[in-house]
Amino acid sequence: MLRPYTLFMPDSRALLSVGVDVGTTTTQVIFSRLNLMDVARSGQIPRINITDRKVIYQSPIVLTPLVDAQTIDAAKLNEIVRGEYASAGVDPSQVETGAVIITGETAKKKNADEILRALSGLAGDFVVSVAGPNVESLIAGKGAGAAQYSQTNYATVTNVDIGGGSANSATFKSGNLVGAAAMNYGGRILEVEHENGRVRHIAEPAKQILADIGLNLNVGD
Repeated sequence: MLRPYTLFMPDSRALLSVGVDVGTTTTQVIFSRLNLMDVARSGQIPRINITDRKVIYQSPIVLTPLVDAQTIDAAKLNEIVRGEYASAGVDPSQVETGAVIITGETAKKKNADEILRALSGLAGDFVVSVAGPNVESLIAGKGAGAAQYSQTNYATVTNVDIGGGSANSATFKSGNLVGAAAMNYGGRILEVEHENGRVRHIAEPAKQILADIGLNLNVGD
Protein backbone atom coordinates (compact mmCIF):
# COMPACT_ATOMS: atom_id res chain seq x y z
CA MET A 1 0.00 0.00 0.00
CA LEU A 2 1.35 3.41 -0.94
CA ARG A 3 1.91 5.91 1.86
CA PRO A 4 0.26 9.31 1.28
CA TYR A 5 2.69 12.07 0.32
CA THR A 6 2.67 15.10 2.63
CA LEU A 7 4.27 18.52 2.52
CA PHE A 8 4.01 18.89 6.26
CA MET A 9 7.08 18.60 8.45
CA PRO A 10 7.10 16.65 11.73
CA ASP A 11 5.88 18.48 14.85
CA SER A 12 9.43 19.61 15.53
CA ARG A 13 12.87 19.34 14.01
CA ALA A 14 16.38 20.25 15.17
CA LEU A 15 18.88 21.91 12.85
CA LEU A 16 22.57 22.66 13.29
CA SER A 17 23.32 26.22 12.23
CA VAL A 18 26.55 28.21 11.90
CA GLY A 19 27.08 31.95 11.91
CA VAL A 20 30.29 33.58 10.65
CA ASP A 21 30.74 37.29 11.32
CA VAL A 22 33.63 38.86 9.39
CA GLY A 23 34.06 42.38 10.73
CA THR A 24 36.48 45.23 10.20
CA THR A 25 38.63 44.19 13.13
CA THR A 26 37.56 40.74 14.26
CA THR A 27 36.00 37.49 13.07
CA GLN A 28 33.96 35.00 15.08
CA VAL A 29 32.23 31.67 14.42
CA ILE A 30 29.22 30.40 16.38
CA PHE A 31 27.39 27.08 16.12
CA SER A 32 23.79 26.84 17.33
CA ARG A 33 21.15 24.16 17.65
CA LEU A 34 17.80 25.44 16.36
CA ASN A 35 14.48 23.79 17.09
CA LEU A 36 11.82 24.32 14.41
CA MET A 37 8.14 23.68 15.00
CA ASP A 38 4.93 24.00 13.00
CA VAL A 39 2.90 26.36 15.20
CA ALA A 40 -0.15 26.51 12.92
CA ARG A 41 -3.41 25.14 14.22
CA SER A 42 -4.98 22.07 12.68
CA GLY A 43 -6.27 22.74 9.18
CA GLN A 44 -4.18 25.88 8.70
CA ILE A 45 -1.29 26.40 6.30
CA PRO A 46 1.93 25.32 8.05
CA ARG A 47 3.72 28.14 9.88
CA ILE A 48 7.25 27.20 10.89
CA ASN A 49 8.83 29.09 13.80
CA ILE A 50 12.13 28.79 15.63
CA THR A 51 10.94 27.79 19.09
CA ASP A 52 14.31 27.30 20.75
CA ARG A 53 17.94 28.13 20.04
CA LYS A 54 21.01 27.05 21.95
CA VAL A 55 24.63 28.05 21.32
CA ILE A 56 26.72 24.88 21.38
CA TYR A 57 30.09 26.41 20.44
CA GLN A 58 31.41 29.95 20.37
CA SER A 59 34.87 30.51 18.93
CA PRO A 60 37.44 32.90 20.36
CA ILE A 61 37.35 36.32 18.74
CA VAL A 62 40.28 36.62 16.31
CA LEU A 63 41.62 39.44 14.18
CA THR A 64 40.25 39.48 10.64
CA PRO A 65 43.24 38.55 8.41
CA LEU A 66 44.17 41.13 5.78
CA VAL A 67 46.75 41.05 3.00
CA ASP A 68 46.72 44.85 2.93
CA ALA A 69 44.31 47.67 3.73
CA GLN A 70 42.16 46.80 0.70
CA THR A 71 42.27 42.99 0.58
CA ILE A 72 41.03 40.26 2.92
CA ASP A 73 43.33 37.24 3.19
CA ALA A 74 40.83 34.70 1.80
CA ALA A 75 43.03 31.65 2.35
CA LYS A 76 43.81 32.55 5.96
CA LEU A 77 40.18 33.34 6.74
CA ASN A 78 39.08 30.01 5.27
CA GLU A 79 41.73 28.30 7.41
CA ILE A 80 40.47 30.06 10.54
CA VAL A 81 36.85 29.08 9.93
CA ARG A 82 37.71 25.46 9.11
CA GLY A 83 39.81 25.35 12.28
CA GLU A 84 36.79 26.39 14.33
CA TYR A 85 34.73 23.63 12.71
CA ALA A 86 37.38 21.18 13.93
CA SER A 87 37.47 22.73 17.41
CA ALA A 88 33.69 22.43 17.65
CA GLY A 89 33.83 18.82 16.48
CA VAL A 90 31.54 19.65 13.57
CA ASP A 91 31.84 18.35 10.01
CA PRO A 92 30.57 20.72 7.29
CA SER A 93 28.17 18.00 6.13
CA GLN A 94 26.38 18.19 9.50
CA VAL A 95 25.50 21.87 9.09
CA GLU A 96 22.15 22.41 7.38
CA THR A 97 21.85 26.17 7.52
CA GLY A 98 23.77 29.28 8.46
CA ALA A 99 24.97 32.71 7.48
CA VAL A 100 28.18 34.48 6.57
CA ILE A 101 27.89 38.21 7.16
CA ILE A 102 30.62 40.67 6.16
CA THR A 103 30.18 43.94 8.03
CA GLY A 104 31.72 47.36 8.54
CA GLU A 105 34.70 48.49 6.51
CA THR A 106 35.44 44.86 5.63
CA ALA A 107 32.39 44.94 3.34
CA LYS A 108 34.23 47.53 1.23
CA LYS A 109 37.28 45.34 0.60
CA LYS A 110 37.81 44.60 -3.05
CA ASN A 111 37.58 40.81 -2.64
CA ALA A 112 34.60 40.68 -0.26
CA ASP A 113 32.56 38.67 -2.79
CA GLU A 114 35.40 36.15 -3.10
CA ILE A 115 35.27 35.60 0.66
CA LEU A 116 31.54 34.94 0.56
CA ARG A 117 31.96 32.37 -2.20
CA ALA A 118 34.83 30.64 -0.41
CA LEU A 119 32.99 30.30 2.90
CA SER A 120 29.58 29.44 1.48
CA GLY A 121 30.78 25.89 0.78
CA LEU A 122 30.97 25.17 4.52
CA ALA A 123 27.25 24.56 5.01
CA GLY A 124 24.04 23.53 3.31
CA ASP A 125 21.49 26.29 2.81
CA PHE A 126 23.76 29.22 3.51
CA VAL A 127 22.83 32.88 3.52
CA VAL A 128 25.81 34.94 2.37
CA SER A 129 25.65 38.69 2.50
CA VAL A 130 27.62 41.89 2.58
CA ALA A 131 25.62 43.78 5.18
CA GLY A 132 24.76 47.39 4.50
CA PRO A 133 24.44 49.82 7.42
CA ASN A 134 20.70 49.27 7.94
CA VAL A 135 21.02 45.48 7.99
CA GLU A 136 24.06 45.69 10.26
CA SER A 137 22.19 47.99 12.66
CA LEU A 138 19.21 45.61 12.73
CA ILE A 139 21.38 42.53 13.35
CA ALA A 140 23.27 44.25 16.17
CA GLY A 141 20.08 45.51 17.79
CA LYS A 142 18.45 42.10 17.75
CA GLY A 143 21.64 40.35 18.86
CA ALA A 144 22.13 42.72 21.80
CA GLY A 145 18.57 42.14 22.97
CA ALA A 146 17.41 45.71 22.35
CA ALA A 147 14.57 44.63 20.06
CA GLN A 148 13.32 42.01 22.53
CA TYR A 149 13.56 44.41 25.49
CA SER A 150 11.63 47.02 23.51
CA GLN A 151 8.90 44.51 22.69
CA THR A 152 8.63 43.06 26.20
CA ASN A 153 8.52 46.45 27.92
CA TYR A 154 6.58 48.38 25.24
CA ALA A 155 9.47 50.85 25.19
CA THR A 156 11.56 52.76 22.68
CA VAL A 157 15.18 51.58 22.80
CA THR A 158 18.24 52.61 20.80
CA ASN A 159 21.20 50.27 20.40
CA VAL A 160 24.58 51.65 19.27
CA ASP A 161 27.06 49.14 17.82
CA ILE A 162 30.63 50.49 17.67
CA GLY A 163 32.78 48.41 15.35
CA GLY A 164 36.32 48.76 14.15
CA GLY A 165 35.61 50.88 11.09
CA SER A 166 32.04 52.04 11.52
CA ALA A 167 29.32 52.61 14.11
CA ASN A 168 25.62 51.88 13.64
CA SER A 169 22.53 52.69 15.66
CA ALA A 170 19.10 51.09 15.56
CA THR A 171 15.97 52.36 17.33
CA PHE A 172 13.17 49.94 18.21
CA LYS A 173 9.65 50.82 19.34
CA SER A 174 7.64 47.99 20.86
CA GLY A 175 9.93 45.54 19.07
CA ASN A 176 9.74 47.17 15.63
CA LEU A 177 12.65 48.90 13.92
CA VAL A 178 11.68 52.56 13.45
CA GLY A 179 15.04 54.12 12.61
CA ALA A 180 18.66 53.34 11.80
CA ALA A 181 21.80 55.38 11.26
CA ALA A 182 25.38 54.69 10.19
CA MET A 183 28.56 56.58 11.03
CA ASN A 184 31.72 56.18 9.01
CA TYR A 185 34.07 55.86 11.96
CA GLY A 186 34.81 53.26 14.61
CA GLY A 187 37.23 52.07 17.23
CA ARG A 188 40.13 51.25 14.91
CA ILE A 189 40.25 54.06 12.35
CA LEU A 190 43.65 54.88 13.84
CA GLU A 191 45.88 51.95 14.77
CA VAL A 192 49.02 52.04 16.91
CA GLU A 193 51.72 49.36 17.27
CA HIS A 194 51.65 48.10 20.86
CA GLU A 195 55.36 47.33 20.86
CA ASN A 196 56.65 50.82 20.09
CA GLY A 197 53.65 53.14 20.12
CA ARG A 198 54.07 54.11 16.46
CA VAL A 199 51.11 54.76 14.19
CA ARG A 200 50.47 51.73 11.96
CA HIS A 201 47.38 52.77 10.01
CA ILE A 202 45.22 55.87 9.56
CA ALA A 203 41.87 55.32 7.84
CA GLU A 204 40.36 58.06 5.70
CA PRO A 205 37.77 59.12 8.33
CA ALA A 206 40.59 59.50 10.87
CA LYS A 207 42.53 61.68 8.43
CA GLN A 208 39.53 63.98 8.12
CA ILE A 209 39.13 64.20 11.90
CA LEU A 210 42.85 64.92 12.36
CA ALA A 211 42.65 67.67 9.74
CA ASP A 212 39.60 69.22 11.42
CA ILE A 213 41.36 69.44 14.79
CA GLY A 214 44.62 70.61 13.22
CA LEU A 215 46.72 67.63 14.30
CA ASN A 216 49.50 66.49 11.96
CA LEU A 217 49.90 62.75 12.41
CA ASN A 218 51.28 60.25 9.90
CA VAL A 219 51.98 56.52 9.67
CA GLY A 220 55.27 55.85 11.46
CA ASP A 221 54.94 58.75 13.92
